[in-house]
Amino acid sequence: MRDSRRVVVDANVVVKWIVPEDYSEDALKLRDDLLEGVVEVHAPNFLLLEVANAFRKYCLRGILDAYTAEKALDLLAKCGLSLHEVEPSLALTSLRLSLDYGVTVYDAAYIALALNLKTRMYTADGKLLNNEKLKELKTVEDVRRYTRGGR
Repeated sequence: MRDSRRVVVDANVVVKWIVPEDYSEDALKLRDDLLEGVVEVHAPNFLLLEVANAFRKYCLRGILDAYTAEKALDLLAKCGLSLHEVEPSLALTSLRLSLDYGVTVYDAAYIALALNLKTRMYTADGKLLNNEKLKELKTVEDVRRYTRGGR
């Protein structure tokens, strides 16, 4: 049974909270539910580094300025995300999932966390969403399918 009150999100969903991109509107529904206390949003703690790296790329392209990127990252760190340490057991599960399903260890860590929490992991990453093998886990969901409260 999946816990619909809590969800896992990956970095590409969180970046869409700040930078207007395809599916930002869907990602913002999830962010609003987090801010309103409707849903708990979980991620491995390296999410902030992945988001910071994405912001760096947007700064280099002139889409974000450094001040906005820094302020946004600071706000993300304070918005109530439940960030999880990457313990050895999560790293081992991530490695296994990575090898079994042909995804990066980083992507697998989000999936492993969702499996541990018995919930869904929302993403807008086409590689994950189009991975036929991953579909058997019934854990990875398209952020466009998110509905209020994660139901």
